[in-house]
Amino acid sequence: MAKVFVTDAEQGRIPLNVTRSLGAKKIKVFNGGYLNAAPVYFSRYSSKKVIYPNISDKPKKFKEFIFKYIKENKFDVVFPVMNENVLFFSKHKKELSKYTAVPLVDYKTMIRAMDKGKIMRFAEKIGIPHPKTYYPRKISELDIVVENLNFPVIVKAKRSSGSRGVKICSSFSELKKTFADISKSYGKPIVQEYIPQEGDAIGVSCLFGYDHKEKAVFTHKRIRQYPIKGGPSTLRQSIRHPTAEKIAIKLLRKLKWFGLAMVEFKVDPRDGKPKLIEINPRFWGSLALPIAAGVNFPYLLYNLAVKKKIKPIKNYKLDVKSRWLAGDFLYFLSMKHKLKFLPKFLNFFEKNTYYDEFMYKDFMPLFGRFLSLFYVFDKKLTKKVIRDI
Repeated sequence: MAKVFVTDAEQGRIPLNVTRSLGAKKIKVFNGGYLNAAPVYFSRYSSKKVIYPNISDKPKKFKEFIFKYIKENKFDVVFPVMNENVLFFSKHKKELSKYTAVPLVDYKTMIRAMDKGKIMRFAEKIGIPHPKTYYPRKISELDIVVENLNFPVIVKAKRSSGSRGVKICSSFSELKKTFADISKSYGKPIVQEYIPQEGDAIGVSCLFGYDHKEKAVFTHKRIRQYPIKGGPSTLRQSIRHPTAEKIAIKLLRKLKWFGLAMVEFKVDPRDGKPKLIEINPRFWGSLALPIAAGVNFPYLLYNLAVKKKIKPIKNYKLDVKSRWLAGDFLYFLSMKHKLKFLPKFLNFFEKNTYYDEFMYKDFMPLFGRFLSLFYVFDKKLTKKVIRDI
């Protein structure tokens, strides 16, 4: 039986959906994480729980453990889930490939894709539409930014995920403070023009082969997100957007991409053009949606990694929705007109709607979710908590 190793068990819905996808195909899934409790450990599709050192706190011990464990267990494929592990496996791909398939691009390309500053410069170079972007190195250089951009502006850490390290600023004083704060925590950020909220937020998810050509393309738009001003989607829907898809494919081809990536856009209501926001070069939070719509990215990536022939996927079900209920609850709590929104929030059985974590055939991870939260609170893990991106 085929055997794979999936990292970042504590990250909730992403490793859970990867595990369900592969386990349903009779692939044996080992789930690794640094916490003793995680939703995926309770899944019927998880074959084994593996506890390893936290890569953030003990990088050397993590490396020693991973190399030893993968060498001894002879996995067919390893699936790193979150940014730190993706970077680690990309960096050590050559050595680890002696023992298992690592379906990631090389480290240099991965860094370019993850760095918002680098990818914006690359987009400008190859003619990809993107927000006007500035790269100040110190506070005194912000004067040039405000001379060319109108408030509000967005300040973004070059490397972060979700809504962390991102803030909308409405004044020069707020911009200076935010620039200093983000610089202290994440390094020097970029400053971008603000794309009006009315435009659709669109994600184009792709699988690219060894020949750097697309094997599967899937597009969704956000319906709700938390935080409301910018964060992970809580409800999204499968659509087609030929223009965004064409741009995403062009960008990834120019990068000589291999494996998975989700290219995020914001449609600018001022000119109707989708503007590049970032590349998410790994599994993403809304992974349940393409799987439900007929594009099983984890299984496709597995087949690609073990060099099985893949028939390119060009079509999928439209108007399918997936919902992150916990995030949607936070969205509900943050709303001003809660009573007006309540019927929509309580519509748990909407047609063609699936859930990121809940599945009738595999409901025990919900129990694992509660246990994992208690574990976090008991251990007072204030910096590295269970989070969904």
